[in-house]
Amino acid sequence: MGPFAAALDRARAEGRPLVLDGASGTQLEALGADIGGGLWSARLLAEDPALVERMHAAYAAAGAQVIESVSYQASPRGLAAAGFTAAEARELLARSWELASRAAQEARRAGAEAFAAASIGPFGAYLADGSEYTGAYGADFDGPAAAAELEAFHRERIEPLYAAGARLFAIETIPRADEALAVSRVMADYPDAEWWLSFSLRPEGGGGGSPVRIAEGMPLADALDALDTAVSQPAAVAVNCCAASQVEPAMRAITAAGRHGLAYPNSGESYDAATGTWAPPATAAALTDPTEFAAAARDWAAAGASAVGGCCRTTPEIIAALARGTGRA
Repeated sequence: MGPFAAALDRARAEGRPLVLDGASGTQLEALGADIGGGLWSARLLAEDPALVERMHAAYAAAGAQVIESVSYQASPRGLAAAGFTAAEARELLARSWELASRAAQEARRAGAEAFAAASIGPFGAYLADGSEYTGAYGADFDGPAAAAELEAFHRERIEPLYAAGARLFAIETIPRADEALAVSRVMADYPDAEWWLSFSLRPEGGGGGSPVRIAEGMPLADALDALDTAVSQPAAVAVNCCAASQVEPAMRAITAAGRHGLAYPNSGESYDAATGTWAPPATAAALTDPTEFAAAARDWAAAGASAVGGCCRTTPEIIAALARGTGRA
């Protein structure tokens, strides 16, 4: 058992979930960064790594025990499209790990239990067409070649991050079961590395008695069954970048499958792709207030979450509230 899996076991036994960090892009924008463009926050690995370091430090100071790198959008293919050479892409991926790892090391020196995780986004994030929320990768991904293509895509960045020292990977916002299995085949080549798998969800699932579904439409319970056949197994299964209202039924499904569950939903604000702006929450269920977010997280923990955090539009203030609410601060 690896150190992250052991920490999840302790968290479950103590009834105190670990605390994940929050949205990197939101905090970087708060610090004055422009994260527009296809690389999102990953562009700052080249343009302003010191600002990335400040962002990580803010979450560590807030009480986050898991600091994720800003490599979610930093695929070699995406970096090549932005004009970087293959060697430069490897260097930027390694830098993303070094910055996150440094923040975790500083937290450990201060006496906290802290981990760094290399963030790996889905193929849909590279496409930058919203397909990480639908799983609709195009006709080329409806046949047998899809598995090999997805495996190759993820191997291209897991390998350099592993070479840089990453031993915990956050495989995030995955919309398809076949992509989850493709990642498992890559991770089988790195048996000393731990990883978690986080699904993106269909917005309409999980309410009114309807099952929670991953973004491609498969019920989460069926995706978990498919994951049982994987050649390597994640330390936990998560849901992220989803509505907070979907977390409890998702955690129940994950824990019923005998797995650790991790939960890091969005704040509830909605994104307008046409204007590139965020709109205020349209429903009372949104959780932009740190105290309300922390209160909801207690329900997620009761439903089985072994770690809680935030995704889009969450902040260090929200993570600090989670740390206080879980007794981690």
